[in-house]
Amino acid sequence: MRNFWLITILLIAVFFRFFHLTSSPPGLNWDEVSIGYNAYSILKTGRDEWGEFLPLSFKAFGEHKLPGMIYASIPGIAIFGTTDLGVRITPALIGVLAVYLIYLLGNKLFKSKSIGLIAAGLMAISPWAVHFSRVSFEAGLAMVFVMASIYFLPNLWVSMLFAILAAYTYNSIRILLPLMFIAYLWNGAIEWRSFSWRRLLPIILLGLVLLSPILIGLTRAQERVRWGTVSLANQKSFVDGIAQSRGYTLLPSPLPRLIHNKVTHYGYQLFTNYLQIFSTEFLIFKGGENTQRSVAGMGLLYLFELPLLLLGLTKLSHHKKIILPWLLLAPIPSIMTIDSPSTVRALNLLPALLLIEALGASYVCSWLRGRRFIAITLTPFVLWNIGYFAYQLWFVYPVKYSDKWLYGYKQAIEFAHSHYDDANLIFLPAKYGEPYIFTLFYTSYDPAKYQTEQVKRGVDPTGWVHNSGFDKYRFSDYSGLEVPKEIVARNSGELIIITGFAELPPTYERIFSVSAPNWKVMFEGTIQEGEQ
Repeated sequence: MRNFWLITILLIAVFFRFFHLTSSPPGLNWDEVSIGYNAYSILKTGRDEWGEFLPLSFKAFGEHKLPGMIYASIPGIAIFGTTDLGVRITPALIGVLAVYLIYLLGNKLFKSKSIGLIAAGLMAISPWAVHFSRVSFEAGLAMVFVMASIYFLPNLWVSMLFAILAAYTYNSIRILLPLMFIAYLWNGAIEWRSFSWRRLLPIILLGLVLLSPILIGLTRAQERVRWGTVSLANQKSFVDGIAQSRGYTLLPSPLPRLIHNKVTHYGYQLFTNYLQIFSTEFLIFKGGENTQRSVAGMGLLYLFELPLLLLGLTKLSHHKKIILPWLLLAPIPSIMTIDSPSTVRALNLLPALLLIEALGASYVCSWLRGRRFIAITLTPFVLWNIGYFAYQLWFVYPVKYSDKWLYGYKQAIEFAHSHYDDANLIFLPAKYGEPYIFTLFYTSYDPAKYQTEQVKRGVDPTGWVHNSGFDKYRFSDYSGLEVPKEIVARNSGELIIITGFAELPPTYERIFSVSAPNWKVMFEGTIQEGEQ
């Protein structure tokens, strides 16, 4: 009977992750496309877009992506090609695997298959989990590796293997897993006294060897620049705020400096960010600010999960060695950045929350036995919560926020590519992101050719690499009515010019236009003869 319920839960998980997978969200973002094309490049040539052979760090846009999600995406790309489904089938399958893993965790940690089933059921329909299973986020795969690492404790060899895989998948794991390891040693979850140094030392040394490429990578100037762009302490507004606070006090010198400095302000902001992650506004009602990182219009958890979570916390005393450090440490990677609270960096909090909720739900289920009327009364509220999320996910979100998902890139590139043979040059706007990677992906551009031809690149002060052109394609900010005229004046032959809305001169015939489902015009195109 328990197998029946587990299979049913897994089928529900499949439905929530695969139904309308390529239309909600309604387009791939540039990170997804970058993952997809680099997976395609590895598949075809064994090298990434920059020509590096089987890299452990993908330069991509200059941010040096970790390799986990790219290599994991190769089978999907091999089967479905450079398509939306080819990219998103991997996170969807990973999301289903997460449901099964949390079942195993609940079963093992609480020694209860019922709690494992409840945790799996919650993961199957969780708004937070579902969204990250429908988009190719590296954090989703890293979360699965973290869950597997914890599941295999106290087998340090296997646990370490999954921890290293997690570290090669998402950056925040570099902060989280060492903290969790120290906490588990301290509270006895890992009984280090039972390990002799003869057994423990080889594990530590092997771990350091396997992680050495990441550790060396941390010394790169680009890595420091990238961290500087997202680190809270390095923001000019943060430093200016300290100076301003010193000016708003009547205390004599040097007291303002002792009270208002980087340590005190940074500590206060970290504490505030930490509390925000556990706030009902973030978890229950609103979610994250970034509309690509959660289903806008609702929180990350259902409203009915809140009492289960609170009850579970009161019952956690006998099961706290594993779950409590997980719960308390998981938010830390998120609180140090400017976009805190971040649904991506805090994702590893989700399994801990769901396991605690499952514990609370097991007590509720026991209490409801023999109280059928109360159970029947509560059921519509639970179903309404789930139904509202499904409505937002499949019928509101893909329409209302379609422009945020760069809807129209695929259609614009397909239009341009259909005129490739006749065109001398093809111009695409850079206003929506990185058009070069969308062009490579949606045209299935030969990776071997791209790796060897001359590519026009530039690097901004943050280390971000901008591609301004390759082959017949040119990318720039073509905003303004005069820019298309300049393009025509400076070039010869047939020119394909694609711009954003209302950026073509009125005298040019618009032979192509694409609007997002929310009626916002995203791209317009024309064919002009150059005047040179």
